[in-house]
Amino acid sequence: MPRDLKLDIATGKVRVAGAPSESAPAEERAEAVHTLLDEIEAELPSLTGRATTSPRAALHEIYQHQQALVAHPRNWVEDRSKRRTWSEQERTLESLREQAVAALGEEGRILWEDLPYVHQTLELYHAKQRAEDEVQRLILTPLGKLAHYQIDYQRQTADDLARVCQQVTEALRATTELDDELLSWGPENRAALLHQRPMVSIPPAKAVSAGAALPALAVGGLLLAGGGAALAGVIPGVPSAAGAAGLIGLGPLAYGVLVLKSAGARKAELPAQFAETSAKFRERLYLVCALRTLNGFRSKLSRAVEAFRAHVQGSGGQQRWKRVKFESRDTTELFATEGWDPRGTVELWLTEKIKETFRLDSTKMTALDEIDPEAWGVLLQAFELDALDLESSTEGRLLDTVSNLLFTKRGEDAEIERSDVFARVRAAWQGSSLANRGATD
Repeated sequence: MPRDLKLDIATGKVRVAGAPSESAPAEERAEAVHTLLDEIEAELPSLTGRATTSPRAALHEIYQHQQALVAHPRNWVEDRSKRRTWSEQERTLESLREQAVAALGEEGRILWEDLPYVHQTLELYHAKQRAEDEVQRLILTPLGKLAHYQIDYQRQTADDLARVCQQVTEALRATTELDDELLSWGPENRAALLHQRPMVSIPPAKAVSAGAALPALAVGGLLLAGGGAALAGVIPGVPSAAGAAGLIGLGPLAYGVLVLKSAGARKAELPAQFAETSAKFRERLYLVCALRTLNGFRSKLSRAVEAFRAHVQGSGGQQRWKRVKFESRDTTELFATEGWDPRGTVELWLTEKIKETFRLDSTKMTALDEIDPEAWGVLLQAFELDALDLESSTEGRLLDTVSNLLFTKRGEDAEIERSDVFARVRAAWQGSSLANRGATD
């Protein structure tokens, strides 16, 4: 029997059973070639007879043998005699292929063209279904728990991710003023605002002036005092005029008191405004990074879907793929690890295998309250570096790296990567024009 040529569900690539990798030791690779050549040599007599008596099955076997040779290159062996054997078997298989195709006529030509077509189509279909499966398994519940943004994170199909991304994008566009609001609180409040701590000090831009109250109070006080003194006879004057002066003094005095109260009220509101700005900005920064992660999944899905569509359309269209699925079941089964319901197709089989294989492979988006203070500081620095639009500089793309690391990755490997990525962000930020904006710790 020829070496199995099956689609590996874990990787999405068609593999030849037993084929070592390019990185395997030279001795192991050479031994694998020797073993394969012996196997093919033992199969050739039987295959030669079946090339004309059972040409369809023979073509399937010939394709498997040829792919096995491709997976075991002749340059893996130093022995010249083995290299000659490899080349001789390649020529023999090609000759048998021609005989089998001739025996089948037009059907043979179509079948031989279908074999590499199915090979490539299944790999592309796997990539498409795997991308859709990843998107469907995204747990986006944290997006629905934000206090200041309403994001409908629930999805019926993988395509709904585009709608979620659009909602987040629109929410971010509507709150761009928060970036300037962050700066208006001054560098001394930067860390407090980011980490939702109390305001350190009132910046000049937020200071509430009560300057207009003081002159009004002084004028009002003088008029009121003067009028009262005149009425009491301390200051000579007409009593009615003195009374009028006193009444006039009440106006500026009341105004001054009102201004003082208003200034005091506005000053008292600043801590609450600071806290609200902090909460809104943190959620905005959270959404910025979440969107980077979601766009990564969406981009992967779009590329996989488009690659499959373009391949099918450019290789005979849907009619060809439909014909192969329903009329050449034996060809599609050649690449499957097991059979399936006769009423189904290789697409249905593969879709179910992907779901079964990756059923526990969900990706949960990190919640807002799961981000630690150190990570918040690095996120803000990466966000500001990204805003510089550093073109080809790697610093301009650090936000994507940080977002992906913090929003989806877990485990020990993520902790190791975190130290490296955080150090790169800090170094880039300190070396940029942003370093004078204040601390983020």
